Amino acid sequence: MNILYIHSSPVYGGSSKSISEIVSALNGEISRKVVVCPAGPVVSQFEKYRLKVDIVRHVSQFDNTLFGGYKRFRWLVLLREIFFFPSVYFKMKRLVMSSDFDLIHLNEITLMPWAWFLKKWSGRPVVVHVRSLQRQFPCDRRTRWFHRMLKNDVDKVIAIDETVRRTLPNDLPVTVIHNSMKVNAENYQGLGSRTRFRVAIIGVLLKLKGIYEFLEAARILVRERGYDIEFYIVGENSRELSGLKAAILKRLDLAHDVRGDIEAFVETHSLEEHIVLTGFVEDVQRIYADLDVLCFPSHLNAAGRPVFEAAFYGVPSIVAVKDPPADTIVDGETGVCIDKPDGILLADAIERLFRNREELEFLGRNAKQLAQLNFDIKENAEALLQVYKDAIAQK
Repeated sequence: MNILYIHSSPVYGGSSKSISEIVSALNGEISRKVVVCPAGPVVSQFEKYRLKVDIVRHVSQFDNTLFGGYKRFRWLVLLREIFFFPSVYFKMKRLVMSSDFDLIHLNEITLMPWAWFLKKWSGRPVVVHVRSLQRQFPCDRRTRWFHRMLKNDVDKVIAIDETVRRTLPNDLPVTVIHNSMKVNAENYQGLGSRTRFRVAIIGVLLKLKGIYEFLEAARILVRERGYDIEFYIVGENSRELSGLKAAILKRLDLAHDVRGDIEAFVETHSLEEHIVLTGFVEDVQRIYADLDVLCFPSHLNAAGRPVFEAAFYGVPSIVAVKDPPADTIVDGETGVCIDKPDGILLADAIERLFRNREELEFLGRNAKQLAQLNFDIKENAEALLQVYKDAIAQK
């Protein structure tokens, strides 16, 4: 089968990594794989997994997610999406109408408004991958409109876990396919030369991922409580800003130069010997193989991809999540859950595991078992392939 993927971010992160790895596991089933995406670091990574890339300047989106949904000044972001839409529209139309794709896969629900156009142009089934929690306001006009599109313009809906599934309409048929990765955890060599307790936060440097809370936890543990702990920050900066533009966007909470903020924080609190800022690491498994604890203090109220990646290496996570379904993390069994992204709560949880190595090992063993149960790449790739086959057969 020939499949067209639509991806919105130029930065290589969890969503691009997930689709690349699971599609690579289907090499024998998909003869042609084309991805439309903006220019950026993600292009070389897609090509590494043998996806043919068609670059556009920008892929317009409509954000109705729990964290990024439009409110106050964030409505200004929608103006950017509208501005770029005409140029992307005509290029996307030419690509779809000139190619014989069997199916089109939108790699995030924020791309949903494209579903109607893509089906009109191609007559092919459309699959939407939901990777983020959605706003749950049934009486809200935006949410009702989004739900109608999901039911009328999409053939198959995939959610990455039960937490995300909860935020979609109950009467909507949804297939849960967990993110997955191919690992060789048993024999993988770590970074080596480690003498201190090491914790990390891994992913694209975004405010919503809890980077600032992670920094505050490091300051509390090192400067106030006197612990000799090593804090790794692994990921690519989403945006570099400077001057008046940076000040305005930061003031409106529309964009942040997170790496610049991290460097300033480290210098202000003299944390150079305790915080390691690695930037993008292609072979991130080396990081997981040498961690004690992974932190995921995001504002999304969900356990993200790094949580199960670390679990494959027997590394438990501290996650900011309330009442999580048992398919991702179990508080006190496979990791530690804190009520919200908060520097003090995160520091307390890290200190708890630092002081109790038996609990740390217990959580790590259970986390590994859960990862092997739910995040096996072979089984999840087969589940994705079945979704594709069902969508094409029904169409």
